[in-house]
Amino acid sequence: MKSMKNAQRYIGLSVTSTSVLCVALNHIKLTGIYERIEKAAEQFSRSANDEIEQVKSRIECYRGASAQVEAENNKTLDNIKTIERQVKKGGEYLIEKFKQLVDRQAKDVLQELQSLKSAAEDSRTFIASHRISVYGNKLCG
Repeated sequence: MKSMKNAQRYIGLSVTSTSVLCVALNHIKLTGIYERIEKAAEQFSRSANDEIEQVKSRIECYRGASAQVEAENNKTLDNIKTIERQVKKGGEYLIEKFKQLVDRQAKDVLQELQSLKSAAEDSRTFIASHRISVYGNKLCG
């Protein structure tokens, strides 16, 4: 209240205009407070914007790294699929070669068995024909 009376004396206002002076001083005080609040809000807004930009930048970095990891993962999966196809194809090739080898060996064994069978039949025929000639000679002679 003292500051109000000092202001009245300085300006030369009467008591009737004290209410106007109070309003003016309160306005000045509030305006100062509002200016400080506005400055603080602006600083906070700039600081928040800076923080938001940093977060956005980090999100973009994360998205880039995530996209790179996804691309590498897809490349790895493609490589795995290629290797699977090659292994399957190689396995089929080896199965076919093994089958051919077994078939060829079975054919050779069957041919050998056929030769042995023919030889056995020939020797049986030979023995039978010699028996007849040996027995036939004894009977006759």
